Amino acid sequence: MLTRITGPDRTRGRRLRAAVVGALLALAAVLTTPAAPALAHDRLVSSGPEDEERLTTGPEEVTLVFSGEVMDVGAAVTVLDAEGAQVSRGGPAIDGDEVSQRLSGALPDGGYVVRWRVVSGDGHPISGAFPFAVGEDTDLPDLTAPPSSTWSSRPSSGDGAAPTDRLPRAADNQSPPQSVMWERGARQSRSFPGQTL
Repeated sequence: MLTRITGPDRTRGRRLRAAVVGALLALAAVLTTPAAPALAHDRLVSSGPEDEERLTTGPEEVTLVFSGEVMDVGAAVTVLDAEGAQVSRGGPAIDGDEVSQRLSGALPDGGYVVRWRVVSGDGHPISGAFPFAVGEDTDLPDLTAPPSSTWSSRPSSGDGAAPTDRLPRAADNQSPPQSVMWERGARQSRSFPGQTL
């Protein structure tokens, strides 16, 4: 014969069942809900010329394409030859996720470095550098030893920190500290501690 449960034991059983059903529903919801995309900074997805590309003729401009739209403030693209002389002309043009930089004319055979900094759509600065060469027998510039005529050797953040000698590669997409970015405003900003753009 079955005994009917009444009183506090019956209420406790209902609560236990409700808690188990609730936990199972919550677990099912977590397991079946697609993960939200991570909120990350934009990144460089392609460039023309590409990182370490060897061209037969010099380009008229450098084009950078990012994973999302970049802000139209604080962008800088500098192209330097192997001696550290700037071969880019004017400021960069921004069109959504694409940034282009005109060059000062036909580039002769030689190694070149593209240094870039943009403000990601989420408001964080991202930056990098990559080499390319014009001419088949031309060596790529070394990014670990920048020419002294182009780089400042003093720290810019005022904290006494030693300057960084290595430039980030295009794939690094490193964000410099905010204090370094805006030492004298967007026009005179720096991309790396101790290094002037």
